[in-house]
Amino acid sequence: MHRTFITLLLLFLIACQSAPKSENSQSTQNSCTARGDAVIFSNNLSKAKSEALNGAFKECVQKAVGVFINTNSQIKDGELIYSKIVADSKGYIETYKITKEEQQASSYQVWIEAIVSNEKIESAFSKRVEAIISKNQIGPCTLGIFTYKVNPELYNQASVTCSVNDISISGDSIEWKLPGGDWSKANVIQYGISKTIQYTWTGEKVTQSQKEISDLLLGKSLGFRFDNPGGSNKLTTETSITTISGYIFDLPNKEIRGDKPVERNPKNAKVFSELNGYFLQAMDLTKSVQGICSTNLNISRNADYNEYSVNFLCRISESQKKALKIFPYGFNAGIIGKSEADTTWLYFDSKDSFSLFCRELFPERRCLKSFLDVLKTSEIKFENSKGKGKLLFETLNCNIESTKGNFQEENIKLNSSDADAEKVKGCQNLAAQH
Repeated sequence: MHRTFITLLLLFLIACQSAPKSENSQSTQNSCTARGDAVIFSNNLSKAKSEALNGAFKECVQKAVGVFINTNSQIKDGELIYSKIVADSKGYIETYKITKEEQQASSYQVWIEAIVSNEKIESAFSKRVEAIISKNQIGPCTLGIFTYKVNPELYNQASVTCSVNDISISGDSIEWKLPGGDWSKANVIQYGISKTIQYTWTGEKVTQSQKEISDLLLGKSLGFRFDNPGGSNKLTTETSITTISGYIFDLPNKEIRGDKPVERNPKNAKVFSELNGYFLQAMDLTKSVQGICSTNLNISRNADYNEYSVNFLCRISESQKKALKIFPYGFNAGIIGKSEADTTWLYFDSKDSFSLFCRELFPERRCLKSFLDVLKTSEIKFENSKGKGKLLFETLNCNIESTKGNFQEENIKLNSSDADAEKVKGCQNLAAQH
């Protein structure tokens, strides 16, 4: 909000200053009628009148200042231009006339007609904006980060956006440097005469640039250099990420999401550190886990039935399926990703997912042992054309009907510290008895 306001205000001021004056151009003065009120203390009417008059001045100046900024607009360093001008309202009044004044009980009221100097107000804003721009020709910058468990090589994304506050800077001349990196040409997007620097990492590039993105989250500086608009030399400046525009960290059994901007300040210092921690977790997950799975167990063991089935259902990208070989516990040779590859497990393929299905009669327990190992480790290893990876199991469906006991629960979270941990244990203990 601050960056947008400053840029638009600068454009407005430049346009005002560069526009040719004519007899029909807008007056540099603004007429106003207003009333001021003050409480009378110790019968001091003179002081009350002075305070009421100042109140009327402030009302007139507030109306004029409203052209430039509303009462909630704040400059980055915390100084409200609005408050500064209004606090010195009398200095912006060209002339005034008291049209009415009266005492009512313990208050004093003054009505005035006044002329406010728009030129002085514009000058106050212009000087403040120029001071800000001379200090921050580029920046501050925002960062958005979005990571996902499934298909991270397609959907992970991080994006940096920086404002170019000095519109006289040539976009073609701007270079930038990430923390610990080298200078490279900046991607400058131009709308009219306003410019924005934007860079986006997608998919595997987010993982490859983990260190740089983490450094930005922690507040390390971005460098910029560009042609000096007033000379032949290069100018260099630094800024940092001051706002997280939005984030999603899709982690095992939880999603950390923020849709509202988070400003970097002492109050939010811990928040930025926590977000960096979530980001690093997401990157570790992306590097080691290429699929998210659920498992299902069905046991029917009584006078009429003596069988069980195990199912592993995994979401995994098509690129990870190339030369896929899966290694459930007890199957050291691996299961090749096609239905005729194994006599114990059936492989069923669908877009961005697959499932392994096993049905056995007791006393065979090969697949049951694989299931119990998943409950213990929450993972199965695999190989593919890209190398080695893990399938991470998040949820469990357990249905046991047996003379040894009954257990029916769905969508149980694995690796959970809450009540689901007891449910996992209950399924595990009863299944192990078979």
